[in-house]
Amino acid sequence: MLALAKRLSSEPPDPVLLFILNLFGAAGLGYWILGQREKAVIGFVLFAALAYPTCFSASLLVSGVAAVDAYLQARQIEAGRAAGKWTFFNR
Repeated sequence: MLALAKRLSSEPPDPVLLFILNLFGAAGLGYWILGQREKAVIGFVLFAALAYPTCFSASLLVSGVAAVDAYLQARQIEAGRAAGKWTFFNR
């Protein structure tokens, strides 16, 4: 798994892959591969903290928002622009 993450982080990110990883990877896996480790940890923590009390409904919302954000971040990087550590939705 670590080798895959290193290989993916050295190549330009695929926006669709990061969207899927954040959607189904507990709201943080796509961020981890993008190199936005802090956002990944916060996504994982929010997903886990909200899972049980809300029967996963809030966790799915967090995953959806994180998936769209990771997609937009990857598109920005793919276009040659830098994505900041705490950039959300390309702002």
